[in-house]
Amino acid sequence: IGTATAPASTTVTIRQYHARGNFVNILLQVVALDDGVCLIVYSIALAIVNAGGGANVCFSEIVLPVVYNIIALAVGFLGGVILSKLKTPRRSDDDRVILTIALLLGVAGLCVAVDISPLLSCMLFGTTYVNLAKDRELFKHLDRLSPPIFSMFFVVSGMSLELSSLSSMGVIGVSYFVIRIVGKYIGAYL
Repeated sequence: IGTATAPASTTVTIRQYHARGNFVNILLQVVALDDGVCLIVYSIALAIVNAGGGANVCFSEIVLPVVYNIIALAVGFLGGVILSKLKTPRRSDDDRVILTIALLLGVAGLCVAVDISPLLSCMLFGTTYVNLAKDRELFKHLDRLSPPIFSMFFVVSGMSLELSSLSSMGVIGVSYFVIRIVGKYIGAYL
């Protein structure tokens, strides 16, 4: 999980400096791919850890979470296909934003209902839509909604941080913190 990058901070920085061009496009794709791979590997590792360390590890305890994530990806893909079919020239920008939010919340809600992270399916939702519809204007309309969503995300993240747990991290926690910063710096430099 230490390899994951923060797409929110990358996006906010790009918006703040009004950055455009090939580098920005590649950067956003790399961040999305990086987080996608990280989520997949994390989901598999979590399934193995939750299956238990004993000799009574059940095959289904490892395979079912992976299957659920594949189904979540299929739901995200289907949501993107549906949105691309609903996009017609006679729809107003407001209608398209409402349809997008409704489908996005539906995809995320289905994932949360079966206790799966909605991030992968939502990423595939957007990827599928933009590749089928070739419509980048919708994202400009949705971009206006991102500041309050980012604010809610960081507030909720901060609310779940227990400062008392930081003291129990010890040498491993401090080492992780330092090694991750050094790794990110060297990776960015290279």
